[in-house]
Amino acid sequence: MDAALDAAVAVQPETAVTLPASGGRVRVCVCVATCGRPQGLLALMAGLAGLRIPAGVAVEVAVVDNDPAGSPPGLAEEARARCGLPLVWLAEPRRGISFARNAGLDHARRHADFIAFIDDDETPSPDWLAALLRVALATGAAAVVGPVLPRFAVPAPAWAVDGGFYACLGGGLNGTEPGDGEPARLCISGNVLVRTPLVGGPDGFRFDEALALTGGEDTLLFAQMRAAGHSIVYARLAIVPETVPESRLRLAWLLRRWYRTGNTDAFVRAKAGSGRARLAAEGVARMAAGAALAAAAALAAPRRPGRALARVYTAARGAGMIGFAFGRSVEEYRRIHGS
Repeated sequence: MDAALDAAVAVQPETAVTLPASGGRVRVCVCVATCGRPQGLLALMAGLAGLRIPAGVAVEVAVVDNDPAGSPPGLAEEARARCGLPLVWLAEPRRGISFARNAGLDHARRHADFIAFIDDDETPSPDWLAALLRVALATGAAAVVGPVLPRFAVPAPAWAVDGGFYACLGGGLNGTEPGDGEPARLCISGNVLVRTPLVGGPDGFRFDEALALTGGEDTLLFAQMRAAGHSIVYARLAIVPETVPESRLRLAWLLRRWYRTGNTDAFVRAKAGSGRARLAAEGVARMAAGAALAAAAALAAPRRPGRALARVYTAARGAGMIGFAFGRSVEEYRRIHGS
């Protein structure tokens, strides 16, 4: 799987970017929220140093240190040295992904035209940023999301590879990958470019701080942007590999993640006015449908467990919706995976 990923990244054609007719420089802030993963952060910095940045584009990196105790001494200096791009180090001691990403939004709104989010367990392909910009400038979209592909830290079990559970391709687990410039049904903050006038500050979209430790804050923010009439589209060549540590290559972790996804779905729907009773009823329906589909898939392809697990996803999301209706949530960001 990693060899295939390396090949896919290596053969990307260089992505041309057409700048606005005004001829002004396009300013981009690449924002990274980090906590407890110094090795991952330094690998990301080396990846950013290898970006092919189009002429007329100015890039700054903003690292938001979300460790209440502060990152290890010397990490900021080493990150600057490896990155090779202008880098600002911001401290956000309030533990939680929403707090960290909001700090990035506020900084970028003052200094850039676009903010690009990437995680500290990811590394960008050389044309990652150029591909996001090309689609953003060609479509005028409010946000552009790219594919996140897994790079397994240890050999992955067959069910993990077969099911494609660790990839995010803009269409959801059982959806079809969109084409360049097509609407992205699934948008996450691990690989996204957003126009900064829309976010941050007192009047822009922000990550909900109630979801600081549960996650799902990005799902909610992008749902709110869509509801306000802003378009979110896909860029196929904006590839970002993500390191999947051994601790995540377990079915228990995956079920917990899918349950949390259902939690988030219900939270977003509740924000839009859906009642808890209705959400619980829909959760029950999803659980039943997912269980039936999983059983059918297991019978049809007993040697392909990944196919049945892909249907368990629906059932687990339904369970998460029921959990939300009864006030139960999963704090996914309480534990740090990887280093």
